[in-house]
Amino acid sequence: MIRKSSKSLGYYIKVNRISIKGTPFQLPSMKSESVKLTIVSHTTLRSDIYKALVYGFSKATKNIPRVNAVKPFSLCLKSSAIGSVRTGFRVPSIDLQTESGKVWTISGDNSMKRTGKGAACLGFIDGGLGMKDAIVIGTFQMENNFLFLDLASQKFGFSSSLLARGTSCSSFNFTEISL
Repeated sequence: MIRKSSKSLGYYIKVNRISIKGTPFQLPSMKSESVKLTIVSHTTLRSDIYKALVYGFSKATKNIPRVNAVKPFSLCLKSSAIGSVRTGFRVPSIDLQTESGKVWTISGDNSMKRTGKGAACLGFIDGGLGMKDAIVIGTFQMENNFLFLDLASQKFGFSSSLLARGTSCSSFNFTEISL
């Protein structure tokens, strides 16, 4: 975990690669990009990275019928055709590989947003080419993940989805944790 400057709002991690369903895809200028952790609602990506993600996810879900896009999203699938598992919609996972080789897996509960009218949309937003940060991780992608921020030693840890472990943040008993 890094801070870009003392005036910077937010914390950053380095991401070397993004994979969909275990397959890395070509990202423009993604040589260990700084990824900002913040409190925007959905992960926002610079246009070139966003287009690569949508293309890769679209290719990985080619057998699932599409429906009209629901703003602000651009790729929406027919929710009744997706199916579900413990971790949300049954769609390919999106993996962010950090500089240290750790992988943060974003599964269906954090990648697909139910928008109504029979649609579930890829819950990422195109931030345009002029974005200051290449990727800004939003709260929707952080839901039901334990995030550990050790500010003193500048370390960041994550659990990936708690739903895969049969629990969630809302039902987790924090009083039983001993440090």
